Formats: sequence, C-alpha cells, structure tokens
Amino acid sequence: MVNINDFKLYTEYLSNKVQVGNTLTIPQFNQLCFQSVMQVFEKDYQTFLMTEELSEFLRIYLNNQVSSVPATGILPYPADYQHIISIRKYYVNAKGVGKMLQVEEIKNVEWGFIQMSSLREPTLRFPKYNEFDGVIRFLPMNLGIIEIDYIKTPDQPVWGYTMVSGRPVYDPLTSTNFEFQAYSTNIVAGVFLSLIGVNLKDSELERFAQQYKKETNSAL
Repeated sequence: MVNINDFKLYTEYLSNKVQVGNTLTIPQFNQLCFQSVMQVFEKDYQTFLMTEELSEFLRIYLNNQVSSVPATGILPYPADYQHIISIRKYYVNAKGVGKMLQVEEIKNVEWGFIQMSSLREPTLRFPKYNEFDGVIRFLPMNLGIIEIDYIKTPDQPVWGYTMVSGRPVYDPLTSTNFEFQAYSTNIVAGVFLSLIGVNLKDSELERFAQQYKKETNSAL
C-alpha cells in the first residue's frame, strides 16, 4: 500500500525535474490521483476481459465476500463490485460428505430455458447463477450460503490536510492511501504526470525514480 503523501512528494519532485510548476489545488490533486489509478485499472481490466489473466496490479483489487442468498434467489452486487471471478457453494451430499462446488454462470439468453427444462433444472448439486440489472440471480433459490470472489472498484485516494499558518499540512488521519503496492508506483505516476502535461519515457521515469530514492531514502 502506497502512502499518498509519499506519492505527492514523488510526483512533485518529478514535475520539478522537468520544470513544470505544481499549480494543482488539493481537490485537483486528489481527483487526478483517482483518475490515474482508474486509467491503469481500466487498461488491465480490459486485458483481463479478453484474456482472463489478472495482472499484478489488478490482483490488488481482488475481494472475497460470503453472503446468504435470500429466499427470492436474488442477491444485490457487493457495494464495490466490478466483476465476478467465481462463485462457490459448500454442498453436503446424502452421505454427509461435504465439498465446495462451483456455481455455474448462465448467460441471459439461456436463463429462461433452464427454468423450463427438466433436463437442465438447477439443483443444490448443480447450482446456477445469472447477472441481470444490478443483481445476481440464483437457482435453486434456496441455495443458502455462497462465497464470491470478485474484482472490486478502486477506492478514492485522498490527501487529507489541516491548515497551519494558512498552509495545508498533510494529515494522515483524514487521508486515504492508495491500495496498490510500491512496484506499481511508477506506472500510476507516469499516468498522473501525463494528465498534468508531463510525458516521460519509461527509461526517464526510472532514472528519476532512482535519483529520488537516493536523495530521499524513500522506498518508492
């Protein structure tokens, strides 16, 4: 997890190196931080949709939730939901032997058919789910407890502050740090800098990063 104040100092250092003055207000800085994270997130997310391979950056946003399916068989998405990876159900057979089962996803076109077909009728042994209009629908409806692995939406990073002698001073108590790890800092910083008009090549960014570490003894 990268401290947002460290990121602020780092990006200010980089912009000063290329002689671009820092004229961002605090709200602008916070918004650009979130925008930078979302650009990296969306890029890796689109790659995931095509390849089903999670990048190291995207893995940070994997989340797990255990829920009880209501009697209606309809469960709202988690509040921070972005994409379902898998849904599992613990099943106990007639002999008392239990194991985790994958709940199979059924697309919208097929959802109606499986409810009318006795040959494909979902059971507790072969449960199904479908995503529709902001909810997850399950069959059979009495599925009970399920476990969902999903990609969450990134949190909004916030550089919080208090005013001291008319100047904003970093306040960790009102701040929200980034969720990504240090190895992704340059990726996000590169996007952040491009949003304020600073376009550095990867080699230039890496060189400045090494200089920054030497000068500040920073872990970034």
